[in-house]
Amino acid sequence: MRNLRALLLAAVFAALPVIAACGGDGNGTTNRDSNNGDDAGATPSGTPLSDQDYVRTLCIGLGKYQDAILTEPTRDGIAAVVKEFVGSLRKINPPEDAAPFHQEFIAYLDAAVDEPTSLVTKAPPRPAEAIRERLVKRVTDTPECKYPTFLGEPRKPSP
Repeated sequence: MRNLRALLLAAVFAALPVIAACGGDGNGTTNRDSNNGDDAGATPSGTPLSDQDYVRTLCIGLGKYQDAILTEPTRDGIAAVVKEFVGSLRKINPPEDAAPFHQEFIAYLDAAVDEPTSLVTKAPPRPAEAIRERLVKRVTDTPECKYPTFLGEPRKPSP
């Protein structure tokens, strides 16, 4: 069993095309999707998040997903984490130039709700290179980024 968990953890880190975010202090709307309870089609209002806050949101969701992959015994339990992540992303305004990526990322996560472990092997969309490079610079300054993200930043040394 220990080897299986270690293998799963290695697969998560190696393939990490995963998720991003939960939490965030964005302004939500009340449009609800009848299929999964998330804010479907919501148009967030308010000031766009800073790069730091956006990365924090992505890392919180990524961390929750990775924790669920390692500890959640059911597909439905992992799917609930993905749904929560999608809901949190729909409530926030990303940095303005990251909005196209943000919508693509939500669609990527939405498509995986029925098979949430597919996020371990299916590559996510990535922001345009200039945006990606800018966001990567925020990862090391963000304590919530305890795991590598799909942005391609160098791994942090183990404590």
